[in-house]
Amino acid sequence: MKKITILGSLLFIGFAFISTAGEIQVKKSGTTKNNDKSPSQTRALGASNPNLSPQSIIWSDDFSVAGNWTINSPTGSGAMKDWVIGTAGPSGSYAISKINSTTQTNGFGLFDSDKNCSTNQVANITNTTAISCTGHPNINLTFQQQYRRFYDSTFVFVSNNNTTWVKYVVNESLNNNDYCSTNPQLVKVNISATAGGQATVWIRFQFYSPNSLGSSAGCGYSWMIDDVALADVPANDISINRAYSDFNYKDGGYYTKTPKTQVGPVSFRSAVANEGTAAQTNVKLNVNISTGGSSVYNQNSSTIASFPSFGKDTLSITTAFTPPATVASYTTQFKISQTETELPADTSSNWKTKTFAVTDTVYARDNNVKTALASPNNYTDGDVDDSRIGCVYEFNLDAMSSSISVYVDSLTAISTSIQAKIYSWGAAPSTEIAASAVYNITTNANKAKWVTLPISTLLQKDSTYLATIVTTGVSSGTPNVYVYLGADKVTEQPLRTTFIYTAGGTPAWGYITTETPMIRLNIKPGFVGIKEISKNEEVRLYQNVPNPTKTLSNINYELNQIAPVSLFVYDVTGKKIAVQNEGIQNAGKHTITFNSENLSAGVYYYSLKVTQTNTPTMKMIVIK
Repeated sequence: MKKITILGSLLFIGFAFISTAGEIQVKKSGTTKNNDKSPSQTRALGASNPNLSPQSIIWSDDFSVAGNWTINSPTGSGAMKDWVIGTAGPSGSYAISKINSTTQTNGFGLFDSDKNCSTNQVANITNTTAISCTGHPNINLTFQQQYRRFYDSTFVFVSNNNTTWVKYVVNESLNNNDYCSTNPQLVKVNISATAGGQATVWIRFQFYSPNSLGSSAGCGYSWMIDDVALADVPANDISINRAYSDFNYKDGGYYTKTPKTQVGPVSFRSAVANEGTAAQTNVKLNVNISTGGSSVYNQNSSTIASFPSFGKDTLSITTAFTPPATVASYTTQFKISQTETELPADTSSNWKTKTFAVTDTVYARDNNVKTALASPNNYTDGDVDDSRIGCVYEFNLDAMSSSISVYVDSLTAISTSIQAKIYSWGAAPSTEIAASAVYNITTNANKAKWVTLPISTLLQKDSTYLATIVTTGVSSGTPNVYVYLGADKVTEQPLRTTFIYTAGGTPAWGYITTETPMIRLNIKPGFVGIKEISKNEEVRLYQNVPNPTKTLSNINYELNQIAPVSLFVYDVTGKKIAVQNEGIQNAGKHTITFNSENLSAGVYYYSLKVTQTNTPTMKMIVIK
């Protein structure tokens, strides 16, 4: 099992009860390959390596001469499990698109795991003639790649004696069935510790999918590499590694869509690095927000007076941006700068751009582009019924939910089902407050699309909720039967905005960090706060929690002034079946605990009598 990496430098603040929940472990079995098309390619590379300056290159190779490379597979790997050099792309049953590298017409390196589909694939491709790095103490290895993961790993090995090899992991963040974010994707690895100043250097690329990874190993997709180079690490090279827009509070996460009734302050920060050999001075972050072509926010962070070589830090902007409560789209540009001047080819990492929108009714964390798959079934003990996956949403004002929208992927098995549920989420254990009807996947027409599941409940101000999808009809048998949801790996959420409940083993909630499931929470339009629930100006009456309930549930209410309070419960015929006298209560918030254990399953209604006035009724569902 592979534990998903946690960004240790960005710690979560809040959700006290969840702080003891661990990160969920991704399984190494159960996923099947699929023929989904590669995500949109958003980056076009020019005629030269975009992150290298011509004067800094120590060595480069574009695979135009096959003899420059030695191809070999370790003992036991077997025939037809080797790299090939040429211009033809992958040709197996699950072929991914050919690499769109700068010099792909001259040839590139390809390991076609799918075409050579068999077990125990471990394959190496190594430069034949040693590279001299004498006089070059700080070295970056760069190459362009196209890759999709499936029960395999990709490594770069570096040696300065052709005997002892140091391993550098590539594509570690990708899960099974995930692509590189672009085609091609530029990879940069600092290999100074192994290659710096050495007279002889060898570079080896290894596709690794041995029997030890399980029965699905040795039949992945493909890995293509091209335009490999060694270059001096530049003196001046700062970069933004991750950029965060924190809605409502730090680590609250990034909302791509926010209902206009829920807009709140947005703050900004970036994880930054000095990837150059010289200290940088007066390093700062600028954030500029525009809408309709006009800037509406422009702020700078505090300044790092001296940023040491190869140092890392986080820059934050303390002045928040609160968008108007009107429908609009925004573009946020993050830019890092310093006194020193970088070479033009090194400035591309100084920028990041994000977009978000204020909507009428939609809350979303995804960017509407599927770049991965998400499912509780992918995780240890999650391949049993009643496992769940969800996204956290926060509410600044009261709202009524209308539905949860989810992208059901084409890989979802027929005869499975999903259901939407909303949980209260915060400083106490999570509590289910509403559930939708079950959606059955009976034909292909039920998947490969957005599905909207009606679900109505009160969402209280200053509260946090988890919008979840529950999976049923799944199993870890052969073949595996799973539900898959579309997911987004681009929005750079902080820790603990996506949670999973694994129902197998010891049932528990945990969080994941590598993708954001495409699960959206929609609210009713025109809602004007709690007055839609209770017209009485003297009291606010809220939905019982949990609802449906089996036995005990809590009914919250709020008084404007001191008053006697009584709870009345009615059946569907209007017959009064219970009265609970709470006595005289002070102004403020209160909770009534109601026991429905002696009631039959069904629909009931409740209201409060405050002084001589009755509140409107609320619906309560009792289940057995």
